[in-house]
Amino acid sequence: MKTLSSWLRKRAALSPRKTAIVYDGRDMDYAAFTNLSARLAGGLTDTLKVKNGDRVAFLGENCPEMLLLLFACARLGAIFLPINWRLANPEIIYILRNSGANHLVHDLKRNNAAASASSSISGLCCVCVDGLKNTFPSFSDITNQQPSPENSSIVPEDPVLLIYTSGTTGKPKGALLTQSALSWNAINSANMHDLNQHDRVLTAIPMFHVGGLNVLTLPALRVGATVILHRGFDPASVLHTIKRKKVTLTVLVPSQMQSLVTHTSWAKSDLKSLRMVTTGSTMVPPPLIKI
Repeated sequence: MKTLSSWLRKRAALSPRKTAIVYDGRDMDYAAFTNLSARLAGGLTDTLKVKNGDRVAFLGENCPEMLLLLFACARLGAIFLPINWRLANPEIIYILRNSGANHLVHDLKRNNAAASASSSISGLCCVCVDGLKNTFPSFSDITNQQPSPENSSIVPEDPVLLIYTSGTTGKPKGALLTQSALSWNAINSANMHDLNQHDRVLTAIPMFHVGGLNVLTLPALRVGATVILHRGFDPASVLHTIKRKKVTLTVLVPSQMQSLVTHTSWAKSDLKSLRMVTTGSTMVPPPLIKI
């Protein structure tokens, strides 16, 4: 079983000009995505001094930088920690402290939450992906580095992803996943969904959750498909994107599916390209299944 960095590099070699990510009107092919993740890894090492085993947190909505950060961490042997941006500041601070993270990458909307965490946790380094002026280092500073060489000591059994539970019956607990776990999950998902490089996967649920990150997004990148990223879920945008981008696969929870079928555009929506919608997280009402 290979590491995440190695299978991304292989994919870039097989189909360098194939579109990997579509986001906010911008396309990024596999060669560019792989190169940028390697340069980000170099910046994490040289600018932020991230090393093997360090926890690098991300607080923000879906964006390409989130995926780039995961693969950069995988390249270095660091551990990627996505945080639920819906949490209150004390809950975010708890997760950062409990995980031992000393680096937090965040989007502009979470700037106040990051500032609160920085003032509460000594030594926490915060970086905004949206390029705040007069801040150093900026995300562009970090990615404007020489690519980091791959860490030859990394093995598939090394941890790479730290996901915190919801903590409904107590404090949230971190669930640690290895590179091997993510790779095998990608293989299993590809088999389940019959994923191939011609698929166009829409990710509109949060990637701070394994449902958004691991059910289709990472498997799609492993097989060379195209991932269409939405910052968040909006029923009108989802229906429009399915038609315009010829989406073949997506993951939606039942409440999202219900919001689609009750939307004013539903009756005239063109969903012919869709061959499968994966769902979960709660029971699916029978009337929703029959639609």
